[in-house]
Amino acid sequence: MAQPGDGIDWPGLYRWSIKYSDGTSPQCRLKEEDIDFLRGAIQEAFKAEENPVEVIKEQMTIVNSFLNSQTKGRDCIAALSVVQRLIEDYPELSRDLAKLNALEPLLRLLSMDRATLAASGGPATAAQQQQQQQQQPQVLEESEAAKAFIILEKTLEILASVMQNNPQIQQAVAELGGLGVLFALVKESPRSKALRVRALQTLSCLLRNHRPSEETFLKSKGLTLLVYAIKSDDPKYQEKACSLCRHLVAEGLISFEQIKETGLLQALEMLLPTLQDLSNVQFAETALQLVIKILQQHRISLSRTADLASLTAALTTRSEWLSTALCRLRSEEEFLTARAALKLLTPQEALKLENIPYDREAVQGQMLLVQEALALTKVQHLIPSSQQQRQPQQQQQSVYQQQQPQQLQQQPEHPALAMSAAHPASSPLSQPQPPPPQQQSQQQPQQPQQRQPQPLQQQVQQRCTQQQQPNYPLQQQAFLQPPQQEQQYPQRQGNSHGRNRRSHSRSRGQRQQQQQRSSSPRPWQTPPT
Repeated sequence: MAQPGDGIDWPGLYRWSIKYSDGTSPQCRLKEEDIDFLRGAIQEAFKAEENPVEVIKEQMTIVNSFLNSQTKGRDCIAALSVVQRLIEDYPELSRDLAKLNALEPLLRLLSMDRATLAASGGPATAAQQQQQQQQQPQVLEESEAAKAFIILEKTLEILASVMQNNPQIQQAVAELGGLGVLFALVKESPRSKALRVRALQTLSCLLRNHRPSEETFLKSKGLTLLVYAIKSDDPKYQEKACSLCRHLVAEGLISFEQIKETGLLQALEMLLPTLQDLSNVQFAETALQLVIKILQQHRISLSRTADLASLTAALTTRSEWLSTALCRLRSEEEFLTARAALKLLTPQEALKLENIPYDREAVQGQMLLVQEALALTKVQHLIPSSQQQRQPQQQQQSVYQQQQPQQLQQQPEHPALAMSAAHPASSPLSQPQPPPPQQQSQQQPQQPQQRQPQPLQQQVQQRCTQQQQPNYPLQQQAFLQPPQQEQQYPQRQGNSHGRNRRSHSRSRGQRQQQQQRSSSPRPWQTPPT
C-alpha cells in the first residue's frame, strides 16, 4: 500500500492508537489550578454574552438623542436595528418594553413629521449645513428622505412585532395615544406604498383582540378608511384592509347600517372582478372570506335591499371566471404534457408546467368559497311565510278596513233578508228591491270597489253572514233553504270513454223516440175515415 506524500502512515497510526487505548481513565478530584482555569473561562464567556435589557436601554438613549437633534439619522437607524434584532432573539423581552420606557420614544418617531425626520442631522453648525447643501443639494435631500423612510419602517416593524397577540403592550400603546398616531399615519396615505402597507399592518396588530381599541377605531370612522383602502390600486394595501374588515365583521362589531353607509358591499363588488392574478391566492381568498362573513352576519337584512341581488351577480360572475380559468389550466397542462413527451419544452414552459397543479388547487379552493357564498345568498327559506306575505296582507287589510263600514251600513236589519242575500233564489223575500234614488246615488261611487272583491274580503263576508244566521223553525228553514240540485247518479264504468259516449247517445235517442210516440195518436184513437 502506497504511503502518502508526507511519509506518515496515518492508517497505521490510527490502528496503533486504537490498540493501546481503551477509553478509561482513573477518577480523581480536580486540582485548584484546574478549578481556577475553568472559573476564569466561564467568566470570560459570560462577559462576552450581552445583557438584552441593558443593551435596549443604551439604544433607547440614542433614539432620545436623535429626537432631541443631538445625533444623526444613521445612529438612530443603527439603534433601531439592534432593538429589532434583540426582540427577535428574545421574544420574552417584548413584555418589558413598557417597563423600560421604550414605547414612548417609538411613538414619538411615528408622530414626527417626515420633513422633521429628514432635517434631524445632529449637532452641525449652520455654516457646515449650508456648505453641504450648496455642494450636493439634491443628493442630500434624497439621502435624508431615505433615512426618514427607513426610520419609520423600522419603528413600525418593531411595534407590529411587539403588539401582536400581546394585550399588555396593546393596552400600554393605547394609553400612550398610539391608536391616534397610527390612524393619522394611515390616513395621510404616504406616497410610498410599502410604508402605507406597513402602517396599516401595525394598526391591525394594535386592534386585533383589543376591544377598547376596536370600538374607538370604529367610532372614529375607521371603516370608511378601510373601504377607501379596498378601493385603492395596491393589492397588498387592499389585502390588509380586507383582512382587518374580516376580523371586525367576524367579531360582530360592524352593523349592517355601517356597511350600508360606508359602501363596503359596493367596494367588494368592484374588487371581485379584478382578482385575476392566480399567483396572489391569499388576497382572493381573503376577499371571498370577507363576503362570506358579511353574509353570515347580515344576510337577512341584505334580503330586504337590492344589494343582495348585485352581490349575487358579482359572485356568479366570479364563479364563471373561475370555471373558465380551470378549463384553461387543463388545456395548458395537456398541451405542455404533450410537448414534454416530445422533449420540446423550454425552461419557461417547464416551470409553468410545474406550477399548474398549484394554480389548479388555488382555483378549486376559490370555487368552493364562491359556492359557499352563493349558498348563503339564498335566504328565502329563512324568512317566515308571514313576513313574505306581510305586504300583500297589509294592503288587503287596509282595503277591507275602508270597505267594512260601508258594508255594515248596507246590511239589512231583518235576519231573513240576510239569509236571502246568501241564497237569492230560495224565497220571494230574497228578491232585491230597488233602493230609493238617494241611496242609488250614494251607492254608485262604491260599486267599482265591490266589483272585484279580494279573497280575504270574501272570507270575512262569509264569516259575518254565518255569525248573523239565526235559528228558525223547521218549516221556515225548509222555506229559506236553497233548492236542492238534481241528484246525479254515477255513470256505469266502461272500458273506454267512447263506450260511455255511445251509451249516452243511445239514451238520448230513446228519449226522443218515446216523446214522439207519446205525442203521436194511437191507432185506436184515430177517427174513422
